[in-house]
Amino acid sequence: MPRRKEPRIPDAILDQLLAGADAKTLFDPNGLLDDLKKALAERVLNAEMDHHLAGEEEPGNRRNGYGRKTVVTDTGKFELEVPRDRQASFDPQLIAKYQRRFPGFDEKIISMYARGMSTREIVGHLRDLYGIEVSPDLISAVTDAVLEEVAAWQARGIRYLTAQSRQPTLSVKELAMTDLTDPIFNDDEAAAKHFEAIRWPDGPYCPLCGSFDRVKPTTTPNKAHGSWYHCGACRRRFSSTMGTVCERSHIPLTKWLLAMHLMAASKKGMSAHQLHRMLSVTYKSAWFMAMRIREAMRQLDPAVEPTPMGGDGKIAEADETYIGGKERNRHRSKRGRVVGGPYGKETVFSIVEREGQVRSMHLTSVTAATLRPILKAHLDEKTFLVTDDAGQYRHMHRDFRHEIINHSAEEYVRGEAHTNTVEGYFSILKRGITGTYHHVSQQHLKRYLCEFDFRYNERSALGVEDAERAHKTVRGTVGKRVTYQGTDRAGSPAGY
Repeated sequence: MPRRKEPRIPDAILDQLLAGADAKTLFDPNGLLDDLKKALAERVLNAEMDHHLAGEEEPGNRRNGYGRKTVVTDTGKFELEVPRDRQASFDPQLIAKYQRRFPGFDEKIISMYARGMSTREIVGHLRDLYGIEVSPDLISAVTDAVLEEVAAWQARGIRYLTAQSRQPTLSVKELAMTDLTDPIFNDDEAAAKHFEAIRWPDGPYCPLCGSFDRVKPTTTPNKAHGSWYHCGACRRRFSSTMGTVCERSHIPLTKWLLAMHLMAASKKGMSAHQLHRMLSVTYKSAWFMAMRIREAMRQLDPAVEPTPMGGDGKIAEADETYIGGKERNRHRSKRGRVVGGPYGKETVFSIVEREGQVRSMHLTSVTAATLRPILKAHLDEKTFLVTDDAGQYRHMHRDFRHEIINHSAEEYVRGEAHTNTVEGYFSILKRGITGTYHHVSQQHLKRYLCEFDFRYNERSALGVEDAERAHKTVRGTVGKRVTYQGTDRAGSPAGY
């Protein structure tokens, strides 16, 4: 039977913390949890004051008591005692002078318990904590102060820290991909550690048998994809890229990470020719990588079935568009009988939830018979659905509260009813297809839709920036190994 993994905070310390504590009042306002977070925050502020006074160029400045400040966090209000200096030059970085509302305060304070990070990783972790660049001296003062606070609290208790310590910690090391000079883009060892930290936030485990307590690193070098690991349970070796789109690739992991960042950060996409020039790989390799990264962007967790969008009080818009060149631009010998409209183009159908996500699919036709089951599968029945006046949407009122905008009569907005959101998504999609990729084959159009859906669903308006988007792309590579079908396996389904 596999052994239980040790939490980041040892059980012995937690047992001492829990001694004499009333579990019923741990989470109450002004309870033990609030007291702990208050004490940790005040210790960090005092460490900042010590660092500030030590770095003063003009002597004579010193502490001048404390001032009280109420901070509104996710769980309630906290009254903090903020240290002051005589010259009033101290500007705390944890909580700015005039900052009152501090969302994410609880997670940021508890995250100070992170252990085992290198100096550079601690720099990144505290950069995430403060949102600015801080000096190594300040980092040392703050981390030392917080670790001392842990020892001071050993006589008290809270079980909440156990649950927190078992959650994967997202450090800035994993989100620093916006800096193209980051070693993860040019150092194989740093890239491997970064990839492993995202895939295995709680430590390595065997992707072949699932064991984690008998996994050990080997001394065999693996230049392209980090360290080899050996599983004592199934007696096989593996690396962090096994079972991902990067498995057995001869392309270094540094180039994979850079390609993922570039594709995640480029709103209109990045062509394989551009990747080929920027990564110094062949065009064939760049196309190979781009297609597999698009697969990584499709449904980040394949084991979890997507839930219906919308719901009570939510508005969704549905519409179709057509991807392809104009028929009149074809050579006369290839031109069809019908010129104009959707003839000769590929149909894309999208459902967009306002201030939410989008789901797009490549369809052969858009009729009521094909669209109705799709809408019922992807939308909650209580959703307010808005479409244009196309005939295929005429009877959708049978399944949803449905509003039609009569575009043929030049009606585009009526109260809350409009399709401007889905049309805006189509504008991004078409600018990417037309301006960046120029040509998309019918076979692979669905993968390009996954790419544009992913960037739209993980956009800045929803609080996701380029770095976190790239992090999620790396996480989405797991469980999606894509291979070519062998020539000797003509009867088997294609891997790609």
